[in-house]
Amino acid sequence: MGKYLPIILVFLFGLQGCMGSLDYVAVSGSDKAYIYEGRPVYVDKFKVNSKDYPAFSLAGNPLVPPVSRLCTFGGCIDIRQIKIEKEDAWHVTHIVNARYLIQSSSYNERQCRYLDKKGYGDWFVNIFNKCLRSYDFAIYITPDGKVSGGWELLPGRRKGGAERKVFFNMNPSKNTGWPGGEVFQQHN
Repeated sequence: MGKYLPIILVFLFGLQGCMGSLDYVAVSGSDKAYIYEGRPVYVDKFKVNSKDYPAFSLAGNPLVPPVSRLCTFGGCIDIRQIKIEKEDAWHVTHIVNARYLIQSSSYNERQCRYLDKKGYGDWFVNIFNKCLRSYDFAIYITPDGKVSGGWELLPGRRKGGAERKVFFNMNPSKNTGWPGGEVFQQHN
């Protein structure tokens, strides 16, 4: 066994780059028509430099957003979201199909701590009080600040290799529960 261990390890690490868990998930129903490229794609291909785009904040009062949905190989779960505060700065991190995906580090930190208290395994606070997460929350918006595709969960730093794939799902049904019109405004 000892002489075969290096071969086994090379084989196992080689498999890591081939297929991610989302490659085995079937997209169902109305989502099929709204999945970018119709398959899971590497999220990092769509990453942009946030400094090249405007920052955003809420256009109105603090907002309790609708739930988000996390779908993985084991199925889908709905995740309750905490309130988006006026002070949260949202930055463009990815562009997909002419839509901005915006993220807020302060929001993701609060949401992670909330989910840790609720016992969600993909979000937890370690013994050094650092919030570790497998996924970060992002919102699809148009350049003028309208929600256009709702929540998207993006692989966090804890995800590597083929697990950094995502179904970019811009189904208009994911706008349900968000206010209409300009929800986010550019701020200086």
